[in-house]
Amino acid sequence: MAFPTTQSIGHQTDELCLVFDQTIRQRRSVSPFFKGLVPLLLLLTTTVEANRLPFQEGGVFYTESTYTLDGKQEPTLYLLQLFGIRLRYLSYSSEKSTALVRSISRMQYFPRYGCDEKWIVFSRMFLEIIRTQSWYSNGWALVGSIGLTSAGPYLEIKCSCLEETLQPMQQFYSQIKYNVFSKEEIEHQKQKEQSWIETTWSTLSVEREAEAIFLRATSIPHRTMEFHEYDLPLPIRHFYASYSQQLTCKDIQLFQRDWALSPLEVICIGNTHETKENLLKSIHLLVNAVPTRVHSSRLVSYCRFDLLGGLRADFFCPSSQAIQNVPLFLLCLGPITEYSIIAADLLARLLGNPLPGEPFLYQAGWTICSGCVLFILRVAP
Repeated sequence: MAFPTTQSIGHQTDELCLVFDQTIRQRRSVSPFFKGLVPLLLLLTTTVEANRLPFQEGGVFYTESTYTLDGKQEPTLYLLQLFGIRLRYLSYSSEKSTALVRSISRMQYFPRYGCDEKWIVFSRMFLEIIRTQSWYSNGWALVGSIGLTSAGPYLEIKCSCLEETLQPMQQFYSQIKYNVFSKEEIEHQKQKEQSWIETTWSTLSVEREAEAIFLRATSIPHRTMEFHEYDLPLPIRHFYASYSQQLTCKDIQLFQRDWALSPLEVICIGNTHETKENLLKSIHLLVNAVPTRVHSSRLVSYCRFDLLGGLRADFFCPSSQAIQNVPLFLLCLGPITEYSIIAADLLARLLGNPLPGEPFLYQAGWTICSGCVLFILRVAP
């Protein structure tokens, strides 16, 4: 029997400034900035303890836990692990037998693992290419759905039996591993992205883009845990304009290879009251989807947000009528803990929005992204 160990992971404060300028026509990186807040942020940034549950070849880890809340026994949570796969099964009471399963492939080309901003664009484009495949529309799309999280792509399916649920997933992973995507399919997707850019780019103004990013940063997160790049407090349209036409067959192959080597985080909620023997039997359906060499270390709860490298980035907005710029400061306060949330709330309240009748100087707010707490400050032009 393997036992969990604890590993300390340090997180550094990341800084990011987005400037939307009528006079700047290309993105460039310059020296780090905003150093005045760094001492304060270092005091508020904490080191997180992450539970590393070991994945030893041939070994199995199993736990079962129940707890009581307000005198009522809550559902049982099962945790089952074997090489490259971790399954959490939450049992609940219901008259109808049903199970909802989400399987997340933890990949390096996603924000939680510090990917470049171009991979935010590439991952969404690859997902759209998959949706055009006949094996997807005539197979998986009939029984389940596919989407993105900040840690990687996910498959989700609802079925009456856990075993029936995992079998289609295994078939999907096989298609991803061995399917060849043609250059024509990639070019078709690039044309679709270019048409979208041409439609929206002409209406892009400095004020409108800055306001949209601030609202995205301070809005309520999605409960579904699905990752929408348009919800990130980042200039996504600029990313698509910069990177969508750079996607190549080699990028798709890198994405496929990393997907094939990624460990699976499987979350199942059902009332089928599976025993550990049944869970082990069912999870073996996914063993073929996980190679003998897998990056199991990604199952550690890494929390990162270091897009753009923590430097200043300038973006051009073509429809502004006058020469102006709007600075947006994004500060990462580290992983989501009670300390980082309190720190973000204190900063937002301290800086806050201006009083009625006072001149607009800045707006402050905070949000969560990629397991981190982000503080955003919008300065008046």
